Amino acid sequence: MGLTLIAPAGYLVWSSVTGERSAFTLERYGRVLTDPFYLRGFQNSIALSVLTALEATLAGSLLAATFTYAPALSFRSGLLTLTNLAANLGGVSLAFAFVALLGTNGMLTIVLRESVGVQLYPAFSLVSLTGLNLVYLYFLVPFVVLVVLPAFRGVRRQWVEAALTLGATRGQFWWHVGIPVVWPSILAVFILTFANAFGTYSTAMALTVGRVNLIPLQIGFLFGESAFDTELADALSVLMIAVTSGCVLAYRLFSRRTARWLR
Repeated sequence: MGLTLIAPAGYLVWSSVTGERSAFTLERYGRVLTDPFYLRGFQNSIALSVLTALEATLAGSLLAATFTYAPALSFRSGLLTLTNLAANLGGVSLAFAFVALLGTNGMLTIVLRESVGVQLYPAFSLVSLTGLNLVYLYFLVPFVVLVVLPAFRGVRRQWVEAALTLGATRGQFWWHVGIPVVWPSILAVFILTFANAFGTYSTAMALTVGRVNLIPLQIGFLFGESAFDTELADALSVLMIAVTSGCVLAYRLFSRRTARWLR
């Protein structure tokens, strides 16, 4: 942890506040917080991450509930296997798959245009925040399922049976018992999914080639030959670390609350 997490993070902080002759300076943070370009990048990154996390948390929670109470064990096992595969597919390969499917000359794009007469472009484009939202959901929804599934499994069938025996409906059980029990876990996974989407680089870079203003992409550009400024990139990285660290702390808080409920 010291070599792979603490030392690199410490170096980023030191490099971002060190000027000529090792003098302390906050000039780079001032540039980030006053430059409309970087402020827009943070706005785009946060907006995309919040929207994607909301959609993935809702869909993933519903799927997790379905997996938990599906009657056939083989059906649950098959779905969970597919979920594991999808959750680990990302990066360049995922971007290429969506380009081949929904790109300007993608397979589904051509089928819709030639067979149905539906023209996706220019109303829809993968090289946009909307396109990134769709691609992110492919691996974030399965991620939510895997993380929130233990909480749903903690809602024991005996609780449901006891509520039904006492005259409650399934809807009443979930409204008064089930949802309050799993809610901290759902909120925790929303925070973790936000952090996951906020820090995604390879998928966004491969899909948009940097044509969408996102902070992870801007950090990559600042290490390139055309805009080489590693100290400014370090300042952006420290701000990203601050956001994701806050998410991790909040995740731990709500996870502990869920653990107390399920003891």
